[in-house]
Amino acid sequence: MASRIRLAVGLLSFTVIGFELALMRILSLGFWYYFAAMVISVALLGFGFSGTLLTLAQRRLTAQRGFWLPALCFGTSLSILICAAGVQHVPLDVHYLAWNPGAQWRHILAIELLMLLPFLLSGGFLGLVLMDRSSRISGHYAANLVGSGAGALVSLVLMSYVTIPGLLFVLALLSFSAGAALTSWTNRRAVTGAVAVAAIGLAAMIFF
Repeated sequence: MASRIRLAVGLLSFTVIGFELALMRILSLGFWYYFAAMVISVALLGFGFSGTLLTLAQRRLTAQRGFWLPALCFGTSLSILICAAGVQHVPLDVHYLAWNPGAQWRHILAIELLMLLPFLLSGGFLGLVLMDRSSRISGHYAANLVGSGAGALVSLVLMSYVTIPGLLFVLALLSFSAGAALTSWTNRRAVTGAVAVAAIGLAAMIFF
């Protein structure tokens, strides 16, 4: 089980860093380049918020790790597609920030909330993994570092060969694969949930 968890940690860490880079590209091209810096602050907020929730619900979540670990991976996969599609449909016009600040700041808040969800879910997964036995923590950290480093390098290379939507689909697929690696395929409820996530993801891809 530890090896499967570390595989999932590596895949999801790859996904998180790649998603940050893709969001920076989306915001810098869709709005102004300095909006890209907002991604880092929202990512940190999402990870911090997930840590707070884990602390408040630690006993319940650790008692049901077998359910929550794959569920958080599947949720991250869906939220990546939802966030990417949603951000590009928010009618933010940065030229009117000074003249119509009320409406435009609401749009900025909507973008931040959309971006927050993938980082909240992925941060919850990584935090829950690190609540494992102390003898396993070093291996989990190593998987996280390797996945994050590979995600940064490979995502930058992929941006030269695939479109941003294509990169996002790859990242969503990696997150789904992390959940699949942790799913007990003899459990009918788990299989049903995985199939439902895959179906919704395919529908989101078509819409996006």
